[in-house]
Amino acid sequence: MKTPAFAEPHGLPNDPVLPAYRDGSTLRVWCEHERTWHVHGLPAGPRASHCRCESSPLRGGYDLEEAGPFTTAIREQHGRERRGSHCPTCGPRQKH
Repeated sequence: MKTPAFAEPHGLPNDPVLPAYRDGSTLRVWCEHERTWHVHGLPAGPRASHCRCESSPLRGGYDLEEAGPFTTAIREQHGRERRGSHCPTCGPRQKH
């Protein structure tokens, strides 16, 4: 397995590689900027961004690399998921 999150360009030039965790027939990827899980279909590979925040560094897309199953331990490792209508990184002025 490669080093996760922004490890190296892969797929399209300059796309970050993010670890994706299999949850049934989907892949879940953690967005550190928005502090939420984005869900994509199989298989892993280049993806259009699901980020809604215009300031997210992932807005240009990313490459998913399957890193194993989506477990309770993986979910808890990322802390509490964001709730609300604004980006937790940018604040209330940057709406989703």
